[in-house]
Amino acid sequence: MRVRARDSIVIVLIALTFGASGCEEQPGFMNTTKSTETFMNLEDVIVQGQFRLEFRVTVPADVTHPSFEGLWTFRNPEKPLRVYVLRATDYPDSNVDPATLPNYFMLDPIVNTIHVHPTPGEWVVVLHNPADFGPTTASEVSGGIVLSYWR
Repeated sequence: MRVRARDSIVIVLIALTFGASGCEEQPGFMNTTKSTETFMNLEDVIVQGQFRLEFRVTVPADVTHPSFEGLWTFRNPEKPLRVYVLRATDYPDSNVDPATLPNYFMLDPIVNTIHVHPTPGEWVVVLHNPADFGPTTASEVSGGIVLSYWR
């Protein structure tokens, strides 16, 4: 009786299946799942000069590789908003210009994307229109940002 190559592959697969079934503990990475939480979702939102939008988010302590990821667009690219990422403790008063505070990330609004790796805790993402208040200084923004992590 000759064993063909296809038959020997089937025999090896059967042996591996029954041999692996005795393993009751799965490797750690097999139990890890990626979670995504949307905390900013805007569609054609008008932000007047000197106004800001604030989005607060909590990064859990028991997660791996947390990140803020997202993108946005401006209807008029000549009127971009400034985008700041700050710890909530560093931004106690929303009447203060984020650029005057220590310990902030200011993202380039022309790039229109965010990919920041925060540490656990409370964070604030601020979209600020630095122009003076007036009918011609409003900026219109659409976009979204998510917190993603592995747990």
